[in-house]
Parts: sequence; C-alpha cells; structure tokens
Amino acid sequence: LDTDYIDHTGAFPSGVNWLQKIWYDELAQQWDPDNLPHSTPVTGSGRCGFRSLRVGVVTVCAERIEVSGSVATASGNVVLDDGVGVGGSLEIDMSAKHISMNSPASITILRPSGPLTLGTGALSIEAEGTTEPISGKTGVAKTSVTNASLGGLGSLRVGGLPISLPTTGSVATYLDGANGGGLIASGSVDLSMLGSLKPSGSLALGTYAGSPHPVVPLGGSAHLGAINFGGGWGFSGLDLSYQAVSDTWSASGGLSAPIGSLDARGSVIGGALDSLSVHIGGQNVPLADSGFFLSGFGGGLSGLVHGPLAVNANTEGFWGAPDLPVEPFYLDNLGVTLSLGGAISFDGAVSFVLKDGSPLHGQLHLHLHVSPFSAGGSASAEGKLPGISLKVGGGAGFSARHFTLSEYGMLSAFGLSGKGQAILSDKGLGASGELCAPAHVFCQTLAMTETWRQLRSLQLPTLVGAQPTKLITVPGVASARRLATVRVSSGRSLLLIDATGAGAPIVGVRDPSGRLYGAGSHRVIIVRQPEFGLTTIAVPHPRPGTWHVELLGPAVAGLTARAVTVQPIALIQTGAITPSSTRRHRLAPKTSIRLRWESRGLPSGVRLSLVRRRQPHEAGAGLAGDLSGNGALLVPARRLAVGPNYLSLAASQNGIPFQQVTFSGTVWRASSSVPRRRR
Repeated sequence: LDTDYIDHTGAFPSGVNWLQKIWYDELAQQWDPDNLPHSTPVTGSGRCGFRSLRVGVVTVCAERIEVSGSVATASGNVVLDDGVGVGGSLEIDMSAKHISMNSPASITILRPSGPLTLGTGALSIEAEGTTEPISGKTGVAKTSVTNASLGGLGSLRVGGLPISLPTTGSVATYLDGANGGGLIASGSVDLSMLGSLKPSGSLALGTYAGSPHPVVPLGGSAHLGAINFGGGWGFSGLDLSYQAVSDTWSASGGLSAPIGSLDARGSVIGGALDSLSVHIGGQNVPLADSGFFLSGFGGGLSGLVHGPLAVNANTEGFWGAPDLPVEPFYLDNLGVTLSLGGAISFDGAVSFVLKDGSPLHGQLHLHLHVSPFSAGGSASAEGKLPGISLKVGGGAGFSARHFTLSEYGMLSAFGLSGKGQAILSDKGLGASGELCAPAHVFCQTLAMTETWRQLRSLQLPTLVGAQPTKLITVPGVASARRLATVRVSSGRSLLLIDATGAGAPIVGVRDPSGRLYGAGSHRVIIVRQPEFGLTTIAVPHPRPGTWHVELLGPAVAGLTARAVTVQPIALIQTGAITPSSTRRHRLAPKTSIRLRWESRGLPSGVRLSLVRRRQPHEAGAGLAGDLSGNGALLVPARRLAVGPNYLSLAASQNGIPFQQVTFSGTVWRASSSVPRRRR
C-alpha cells in the first residue's frame, strides 16, 4: 500500500475529499509498484511511461514529479493529457488547480505517426475545468500561451482551405484530454483573395494526437458579408460551414457577377464551389444589353482561397433582341467562363432557327465585354434547310442588339454544290458562292437570302438575281400528269423548280422539244427532301420556250409548285485602296481614301454597306450605306479609327446580307497632331 498523510494545515479540506483522493490514488496504481511507500502522491506509467499526476481535468505525466505539500514540480519529458508534450518544467498548485510553465519552451502534439511541433511559448493552465464557448465542448482546461511563436499553426488546412490561427503574442487555447489529447484554439478561414478583409465568425479548431487530420473544426462558421470587388463582382453574403464526415466545406449565399445575381450553393473543395444557379424570379436572365438571355445556369466558382474569382458554368438560353419576332439561335448547354478581371467567354453548342428539332446546329466561341457590350470570336454552322444545306465556319461579331457571323465552307442549293460564304445575322441567313452540278458539267454563281421568320417556318430561300415564274398550283391531283407550264426566256442560265407535298412528290420536267427528264437524268438535277416534303429540280442552260412540270409518281396531298429562272451574275469584287498606308506610314486625318468595287447581273434591289472594323472579326461600325453594286467612294481619314482599320462591303437584299468582301490590305490612320506652344 501507498502512504498518504492528511494535511492538518488546512490546505486541503478534510473529509470526503481526502477519501476520494485516496480512492483515486489507489486505483491509479499498477500491481507491485516501485519501492512503496514514498512521498509521491500518484505514480504510474501514463502515456509518457513515467509518473502521473491528476490536477482538476488535466493529467500531467513526467520523468520526475516532486511534491511538497500542495505544490508539485514536473520535469523531464513532460506530457499533458497524454498528447501534448512540453519542453520545460511545470509548476503545479494542486490547491488552486493551476499549472504554469513560466519560460517559453517547445509545444508538440505527440502523434503516433510522428510529432507535430506547434512552436514555443510559456503556459498558464486553469485546470479547474470549463466549457469552450464556440464549440460548447465541456471538461477542458483554459490555457494561455504567452510569448508565443507557433509557426506550426500557420500552414494548417481544413477541408482544403487554409486556416488562420493566432501564432504570436498571447494566444488563448483550451487543453482537451479527448481524442488522445490536444489543444483547441479559435481561428478563421484564411481567404487571401479578400486582402485585408476577414470573414466574420470564428471556428473552434482542435489539433489532437489521436486525429489523422492536422486540425479538426469543432464548431463555428465563417461569413462573408456584402463585399464589392468592382467590375460587377461582389458577395451579397456567403456562409461557410465545415462537414466533418466528408472533410469538406459547404457554402451558401449570394454572389453578384457580370451576368447577374447568382445563388451559390454546394461543397467547397480546394477553393472551388461546385454549384451555382441564376435566379431572378424564375425568368430568363439578360446579359447586359447584348441580346443574350441565360437560363438553367449551373456550374462552379473558383478562387475562393487565393483569387481571382472565376465562374465556370454551363447555361442554356437564346439570343434575341426585343424587337425581333423570333430568336435566331439557342444556347445548348453552352460553357460560360467569367473572371474577376472582366473576361467573359462562351464556348459550346448552339441551335439555329428552332430550339427543339432544329435542322441547323453549330458551335460558338466568343470573348465578351459587358460595358459597353461587345463580343468577337468564331462560329460554325452545319445542317439542312429546304432546298439548301451548308457546312461553314468563320468569324463572329456582336454589338448591342446586333450580330453577324461571316462563315466560309461548303454550300449546296437545288442539287448544285461548291464552296461559298454564309452570313448569319440578326436579320436572317444569306449565302452565296460558285455552285456546280456533279462532275462540274455546269457551274453557276448563286446568292440567296432568308429571314428568320421564313427559316422558322421552313420556307424556301429567296434567290438573288432570279426572275419568278408563276406556276399553276394543282391541289389534290389524282390522275392528271401535267402539273404546270413554265415559260423560259432567252439568256437564262438556270431553271429552278420546287414541288411540295406530303412525302416529297416524284416529279419530272419536259423540255420544249417534248423530251421528258426524271430522276437519274444527266440533263437535270433532281433532289428529294422527304423531311421537308420537298422536291427540287435544277435545269442548267434551259432552252428558251415552254417547259412542263409533270407528276411521275403517285399523287400526294397538298401538292404545289413554283419556278424561278436565274440570269448569270458576278458577285462583288473590290479594287485596291488608294492611297496605301502602313504602320510606319499612316494617313493624316485630313486626307481621304478612295474605294472601288464592281459586280455584274445583280438586281437593282441589292444594296451595299461599307463597314469599318478594328479587328477582323468584331461587329464593326457602318461608314456608308445604300450603295449600288458598282461604284466608288471617297472616305475621309478622320472617319477612320486611329491605328489599323479593316474595311469591307456587305451586299444585302431586303436587308439580309448574302456576301461580305473585305478590301485587300489594312488602312492605318495617324493620330491628330496638336501643335506645341513655344515657351
């Protein structure tokens, strides 16, 4: 048995407290302790393998524990609560339940995988036991670390986010015997992208010997209030809370971005928030004054840790200025990237004409600026429309309420195909090019236009330079084989016929000599498009006289027909710009440049517009309009932008461009010179 002495000086209250102490002391002993009796109140092997002493809620273990009355000294490999090692000796006042280490020494968390050195500091521990206020954890000892230099706490991370903890001066902590023993401190999420601003709210953070994580949040949260970063960016409130089971943070709150208000919710991993959504009363969200409307917006927010903030998301929506009767194209899960620096980009698929079941699809790649709005990049389009098909790609330019896609590639119309240009704008679709019959036995320059309303109702395009020929419409034909008669004038290079009806009617054409041409004939080109209920016939170099359209297959419901004849045309060709200019030899503001262009066979309704661009694929600014197909123009240099200028002509019919041709070379304008005053 050990020997204990009841203190008669009054330092300890007598009675039940002494009986409890003796009972605890004896339970703490191993069998056959060393050289009992002696004066040490408690002996044992503890985590440190040496002697142990219980003071309030704190267990002290050390190589040497010397007791004198109610005061004890612990030295040599001192360990608190089995998990916190200190490099100095402790003074213990058992009556006051106070423990102190007056000189700064090392403080280490003794983990089985290896010690975690927190730094150095002096200790003052109130071992009576209290409650940590943030987490509500009870039975912990309030601990003050003075003259602290806790560099080991400066690089701790929780759920991928860096944690800011006080590391110098006087640091308030709590000694906790749970989870192998450790320290609890108050800290916050360190979001350096906020600069000097700090999130409000505090976290109770524990570092334990028995935890696999460097630091464990025990409670609390972080809140970002209203913060304006400029450029349309800001937080209207964001709350972060830690989820211990998944070792992640959850976030919820509001974010303002150049595209509108975002509702930010989801898990934060490595500074990235995996969920965003747009909400403005459930309506489509307008992107500034651009014509773009976004809906179904969802994605992620990155840069919460170090910045800059960036949004990577996908969206649906459409482009459609308020005065347009239809939306020209729709955004099909388009990728959107926004950065705090002001860059916005669109990258992904679009559908033209129709949202669902569209016959024409494409890709859009844009870089946008919100105020004032402008956008430029590239676009492509591929698909079939009644009578025509295309597979093209090229540049895209947007300004407030207007856009133009100028693309080059393969075109096909009425069975003729070749390389050409397609122009899609807020007005409609235009196309032009040199199209040829199979084996190039016949080639014809064709141009066509179509409004978005016509495209939406899947109507045939209007051919530029074509003379309509009125055909007899024969509805409900049952037995009659001859459907219509066409009178072809001399000098016409092409006869085009279209017949519509359920399933695409099987028709042919009979020339003035009485010869009949049907499918498979080398003289005519017949194309059926059952998906549109359409059959087209192209007759190169038609003989003047009367042609007959005849039904060669079964009668179909809703049978109608029409025809046009096309005269030879030559599209716009531009001449050289005079005088020429270079980066080193620029035009003075008071000079002028002369532009020349020519065409042949275009109808009088075709009008040209002169457009100036700073970059080849931007929307550009109009310099002159209502120009004829052949002419010249004198442009004062003062109307050009300082620096490089790209000049082009856009040919249109009924306001819809079908050709865009750029003048060769770049026009360079010098800045205005201001005479210096003599002193």
